[in-house]
Amino acid sequence: SMQTHYIWGAPESSAYPQSRIRRVSERRRITDPKNCDLWLALRSTFKLFESRAYGERLGIEPLGGELFSTSALGVLDACDLTNDILSHCFRKLGWFLDSESRSMIRVSYGSLNVEEFGSVYEGLLEYDPKLTKKGAGFSFNLVRGEGRSASGSYYTPEELTQPLIHHSLDHVIGAKKSQDDAVAGLLSITVCDAACGSGHFLLGAARRIGLELARARTGHEQPAPGDVRRGVRDAIRNCIYGVDVNPYAVELCRVALWLEAHEPGEPLNFLDHRIKCGDAVVGLGRQEDLGRGIANEAFKTRPGDEKTVAAMYRKSNKKERNDTSSKQDVWSFSENVDKDLVILQAFIKRVTIMPETTPEEIEHKKREYMGMLSGPNFSHLKTLADMQTAQFFLPKIEANQGILCTEADYRSYLVGETAMTGSGQVGAAREVAQRKLFFHWFLEFPEVFAEGGFDCMVGNPPFLGGQRLTGTFGNDYADWLKAEYAPARSIDLVGFFFRRYFDLLRPSGHFGLLATNTIAQGGTREGGLQVISEAGGEITFAVRSMPWPGVAAVSVSLVAISKGSFKGHMRLDGRGVKIISTYLDDSEDLGDPFPLVRNADKSFQGSIVLGKGFVLEPEEAEALIRKDEKNRDVILPYLNGEDLNSRPDQSPSRYVINFFDWPIEKAKEYSDCFRIVEEKVRPERARKKKDGTFTVRKPRREKWWQFAERASKLYRAIEPLERVLVVVLHSKILIIATSPCTSVFSHALAVFGLDDNASFTLLNSFAHEHWAWKYSGTIREAGIRYSPSRAFETYPFPSNGGLSHVIFVKLTELGMRYISDRKRIMASLNVGLTKLYNQFHNCGLEGIHGDLTDTQVGEKYGKETLNLWKHLKSPTDAINFNDAVARIKEFRQLHTKLDLAVLEAYGWTDIDLAHDFYEVDYLPENDRIRYTMSPEARKEVLKRLLKLNHRYHDEEVAEGIADEKGKPIKGAKKKSKKTVDDYSMHSELFPPEERGELV
Repeated sequence: SMQTHYIWGAPESSAYPQSRIRRVSERRRITDPKNCDLWLALRSTFKLFESRAYGERLGIEPLGGELFSTSALGVLDACDLTNDILSHCFRKLGWFLDSESRSMIRVSYGSLNVEEFGSVYEGLLEYDPKLTKKGAGFSFNLVRGEGRSASGSYYTPEELTQPLIHHSLDHVIGAKKSQDDAVAGLLSITVCDAACGSGHFLLGAARRIGLELARARTGHEQPAPGDVRRGVRDAIRNCIYGVDVNPYAVELCRVALWLEAHEPGEPLNFLDHRIKCGDAVVGLGRQEDLGRGIANEAFKTRPGDEKTVAAMYRKSNKKERNDTSSKQDVWSFSENVDKDLVILQAFIKRVTIMPETTPEEIEHKKREYMGMLSGPNFSHLKTLADMQTAQFFLPKIEANQGILCTEADYRSYLVGETAMTGSGQVGAAREVAQRKLFFHWFLEFPEVFAEGGFDCMVGNPPFLGGQRLTGTFGNDYADWLKAEYAPARSIDLVGFFFRRYFDLLRPSGHFGLLATNTIAQGGTREGGLQVISEAGGEITFAVRSMPWPGVAAVSVSLVAISKGSFKGHMRLDGRGVKIISTYLDDSEDLGDPFPLVRNADKSFQGSIVLGKGFVLEPEEAEALIRKDEKNRDVILPYLNGEDLNSRPDQSPSRYVINFFDWPIEKAKEYSDCFRIVEEKVRPERARKKKDGTFTVRKPRREKWWQFAERASKLYRAIEPLERVLVVVLHSKILIIATSPCTSVFSHALAVFGLDDNASFTLLNSFAHEHWAWKYSGTIREAGIRYSPSRAFETYPFPSNGGLSHVIFVKLTELGMRYISDRKRIMASLNVGLTKLYNQFHNCGLEGIHGDLTDTQVGEKYGKETLNLWKHLKSPTDAINFNDAVARIKEFRQLHTKLDLAVLEAYGWTDIDLAHDFYEVDYLPENDRIRYTMSPEARKEVLKRLLKLNHRYHDEEVAEGIADEKGKPIKGAKKKSKKTVDDYSMHSELFPPEERGELV
């Protein structure tokens, strides 16, 4: 049968020509393709490994486990597959078309490594199954889906897993080996991956523990392979735990662990109680969480809710939580929970030590375990945990009033006053829990939390930006996370996993996790690493940023954390350090900067237009104005980030139709422009998703003729000014520029309500640049994501008591010269800001003498020099190459003078900035060379700026104009103090006779 199948399964290729098949068929009749004998033979082969009755005569021991159970094939076991269908399946599994040679290549499953299951899993997530009805039957296909991108799942390469295992699990192993009974100590280790995927991290952990077990048992540093394999099997059976939200990943993880742990003659391990399916961040962590009750945030009004119903339940819940007389005795609650948990812990320990030498024993073990899950103790506690969580996910509508549960209801169930049997509230909570895969850790692994939590956690949590959480998982999911992991204002999904992992550790436990590099930035840092640090976590190892080794276009960070005081050696980016801060640097941890009232209402994001129909090319704008001069009122220059950074004169390249905040009647007076917006923008604002919901919020749909965000505060603030300072929010290099106030500014720009040259000088200094890089975020490999609230509003401009007149004039004159020289260089080179600063930071930029080819220039001076060389060789009015080099070097020296003047303004002339080309460690690994101050100077400047920020903040709190968090106190009046921004051309503090000459 197998030979016949092999012939039918062979592809038509040069390796198996038709003549070969014909010769075989002449010697032997090939099985009829419409018969099912091959399928029957295959099922018979499976039975050899499923039951001892079939395999014992051949010396084959049954493997057992779900993979080789009699029910493993499911509905297929009752089906018949014809020979041609089965052969087609094997052909697809056994051969693939090589894209280069265009020939069929046979798959070698014998060389498939267990870790490679992860890449298989990642590939499967790229596709969704699709059944299409065709006549009386169906056609099955795989179509490209969004499973992987939506879940943020990536297969983790070995070069990322090993460092994290080494810097987390090895600390635990070292402590356990030092115990009197090293073997018992090692077998007591608990390691978990809460987003285990195909189990790559867990395999690495099992091998690491297994090796140490073999060493402890044999006394040999290099144990025999058999001893190591037994050690790995014992590690998997006793130490390894995993959770994943995808049931296919859970199955794949179990298969990977089975294959790794299998020993000839023994069945596959029982893993149902260790590798589980569930959402690791949605559910309760520890048993004490049951006492928190129903959160008020559960009844927040969300899309689809009825406001009156949500408001009614929210009001009732708040009242019940505040009414201490209605709260039940905490002792009785704790006693009931403890009693159930003790029973569960004893049960799971008994199940764990059950033998697994035969399939029958494993089946018995499984029945016992499933009995525990359906028993009254587990069911009681799980229902309580489900009820607490489910209120976030149940719609607040009139039809659900009988199943929603408030604090008083929950407390009654908690202490046993209300029976759970037949309750609509209980049934609804269980249904939502099953659908949303709630995972309550203290229940699923009670034996672990009897010991205080996991010894070690490792993994690669999913990558998903905070702004995508609602769109991907829904408002209810996002609100649960924000409430459960408060404070969590704006945090990526990986930050929630960091918080959950840390909470699940026992005291002195360790975790090692992979993350996007946003883990040390912005809200994700504040809601993740900062909260962990304040709770006693110490970062012991970190790689700040490195490109993903595979195809994923992300930069990642590697982070290991100890729960409690750490006595070992810390490593940051491969070097020993004394401290690793939550910013993943080794600077002294002085806390975070505060927003300063003195900087409030001076930085803004530009207008969010939201509609391509608003934007006009110059020809379109000119035609509309020619047709009716009145249209000039609503057709304005539109400055975006590309214009500012790429055009030599930084002028807007397009125009925009702007109806301001006008009512629709007034907008209609400009009929030509209104018609364009109505035809192009209105349909775009009214577009719907596949699920029928709108892509745009209701206010933006209703006022479709206006910009989505007009940025009214911005234009009011700059109305008295002739020019402003601007910066592109997302850029490779932070460059502050100036722009006339006549334009509409794009949302891609930050606009500062400042027009004086001294402010320009301060914001263009390396001091502000490094401050912005540290306290803003990054956007993949593209550079900085400038945050006005974090970088500008917190920035401590020099002297809270006012700059001296001499210093102010010096800053002003340098700013004027910097602006004029920079414009002159851009015009002479015919380049924009980005290309100019690429050369500014080009350490290989030198004058070129002699007749060199492009290849020789590139090899000797580098890529950026070659770019300028080629640019200046093209037909243009630009200057020659060597003159350009000279001007750029002069411009560098001007920037050095600018930095020194800023340092003088702060009174920090004792710092040697030592300007030169340095590798800046917070930049992408392949683009770190910058002309800037030395790393030592940067650390000192940043430390002093942070202390100055704290001093200003304390002064503002003392003045009564700011609260402890830096927020302005309404109604408080700021005392008059001269600051750098007071010395503007419109300030009465500056002598009138000198204002004009400084413009």
